[in-house]
Amino acid sequence: MLTLHSGIAEGTLISAIMLTIRASSSPIRALLERECAIASSSRSFASSSRQLVGANTITPLDDIINRSTRAPGSISAQLRAQAAEKKSTATHSLHVKSSRNNIILTYTDNSKGGKVFRTISGGIDKDFKKANRSSYEAAHQAALKVFNAIEEHGKSTIRIAFNGIFGQGREAVAAALAGPEGVRIRNRIVRVEDRTPIKIGGTRAKKPRRL
Repeated sequence: MLTLHSGIAEGTLISAIMLTIRASSSPIRALLERECAIASSSRSFASSSRQLVGANTITPLDDIINRSTRAPGSISAQLRAQAAEKKSTATHSLHVKSSRNNIILTYTDNSKGGKVFRTISGGIDKDFKKANRSSYEAAHQAALKVFNAIEEHGKSTIRIAFNGIFGQGREAVAAALAGPEGVRIRNRIVRVEDRTPIKIGGTRAKKPRRL
């Protein structure tokens, strides 16, 4: 295959090759004609590409995405504004602390520095004792009691914060909110968070219990 050297102008080299073609035999002549056609086509394509780039300024894709998502009328900007508005309009919070042994529901007022209005656990009113406080039914009954307390307190917008992944209490509260018992409470919820701390490294774990 014919190689074009960078030190020689392409037009001059192609003209010299055309002169060589006239004095060559037919097989070499056909090969040189093909190489000249390829070189000419690549040269015209490069010039047209330079003209196209010069005429139209290319904008990076990242800039286009950033402009579209940060624009005042974009969907992402509207969602961020709605999320910030909902977060700021949550007047009360319901903290759900779930452990292996119990479930604790705390209803607080955000406008008064987190003042506690009502705290209900799985063993309140002595309905469930000892190991039964961690049962599904105990958490379900505690959720119903805190729902009644929220309704008695008056109109409010609620932020629910879950903490803990152990026990059945978390599932029971979530099921109560999604079921018919939480119909009047769901309309007030504006935000649901998971505040469970994630352990990364940390100290040595406690040795397993041997029975």
